[in-house]
Parts: sequence; structure tokens; C-alpha cells
Amino acid sequence: MRRGSDADSERGVTRASTSAGDAGESQVSLETLLADVTEETVTDDRDTTGVRLLPEQDAEVVYDEVIDRLGFDSAFMLEDAIIKDNLSELLLVLIALREDGTHGKALKQDLATLFDAHLSPGTVYPALHALEEAGALEVQELVQTKQYVVDDKAMTTEKLRRAMRQHLALGMVFADALARVERE
Repeated sequence: MRRGSDADSERGVTRASTSAGDAGESQVSLETLLADVTEETVTDDRDTTGVRLLPEQDAEVVYDEVIDRLGFDSAFMLEDAIIKDNLSELLLVLIALREDGTHGKALKQDLATLFDAHLSPGTVYPALHALEEAGALEVQELVQTKQYVVDDKAMTTEKLRRAMRQHLALGMVFADALARVERE
């Protein structure tokens, strides 16, 4: 199988190709899917006029809307391994959705509430420190805790965009492979 350059792979750029067995099947490039997903997200038509959400509710609303849009049962939960493997990105999302920043204990609570992921401090805090060292987060020392805020919005955006492309591409591979397995 021929792949694009490493730089293209990092950006999520794909090149459509057709094999003889795929003739007649519609093709969707990752960039087209990404544009569709982004457009769906941006054209959110829910009416929240006059509704003020608590900071922790923003992430919950985002998660619930995604599960609804995918048509999944409300009992759907991401597996712990997925949460751990994507902890840096999830922490960035949770922090970015809180305009005034947040602290580690609240982030652990968000992970438990949203994803039923009960992670130890020894898992969460090293990930926060790594994000701080990478320059993505700013830490403000308070009396008995540290408050985390997004420091580099461009870095955060790129990190989340790269993770999204990677997961979309993997999901498309799984969907295509599943369709082929079910046909056989």
C-alpha cells in the first residue's frame, strides 16, 4: 500500500484511490468527511437563548450532542483504554471549554462524570504537567491548588485537530473493513 508523505499523514491529508473491488462504491476522502463533521458542528441549531450553563456542563452538552448525532444509545460509554490513550487531548478539551480555567480535581470529576473514567491522580497530573511543559497550558498557583488554562490556543487547536483526523481515519478504516467482512 502506498501512503502519502509523513507530513501529509500528520495533517490528515489523504489521496483517494480505487481498487478493482471497490468499483461502484462511493468514496469519501478524510478531508471531505472532516469538512462535513466540522460543518455539522458549526451549524448547531439548538436554542440556548437565556440558558446559562455551568462550566462543567459545556463538556457534557458537547458529549451528549455527539452521542445523539451518531445515533448511539444514551448508555454508550467510551472504554477506559481509549480515555487513557487520549487523555492529553481530553484534558485540553475540558480545560478549553471552561473559559476561566479549572483545577485537577474538577478535571478528574469531569472525566468520571462524562466518561465514567475514574483515573488516579498519578495518571491525570503527569498528563497536565506534560501539557504545561509543552507550552499548551498555563498554570496559576492558587492557595491550595493549581488552576489550568489554555496558554497556546494555536497549539491546542492543532493538537485537537490532529487527534480528530487520526480518529476519523481509523473509524473509516474500521467501517470499511467491517462492511467487507459482513459481505463475505
